[in-house]
Amino acid sequence: MKKLMVPAAMLAAVVMVVSCDKNNDKPANNTLSKIQAKWNVTSIKLDAGEGDSTYTGVTADYVDFRTDGKVYTNVAGEKDTSAYKLVNDTKMVVDSDTAVIKQLSSNQFVFESKEAILTDTLTTTFTLSK
Repeated sequence: MKKLMVPAAMLAAVVMVVSCDKNNDKPANNTLSKIQAKWNVTSIKLDAGEGDSTYTGVTADYVDFRTDGKVYTNVAGEKDTSAYKLVNDTKMVVDSDTAVIKQLSSNQFVFESKEAILTDTLTTTFTLSK
């Protein structure tokens, strides 16, 4: 009986190690390669609970996610540079704000971030296109 316990325990250990995917929180290279591009701003929706407003992008507006981990933006004539990191296939961090990826295809990218402001939550939804 003892002779069977050692191989059974080893088999159980191997099954546990193989079934635990340590990379399940890491983003797929495909997601990162889709994000890393220069996107046109279709719209930016701000929702603070009681009311919302939507900015409609113009031709000069862009959001450019680069391979160096920086995102360059030009929205309504205001330029900015921030650091970004893809956490997994559905989350990314821009500066210190977490954003949820709602939709990502080769020609459309929609993500949303939430920020607590006093007693309200500001939800910003970016809709980008190529």
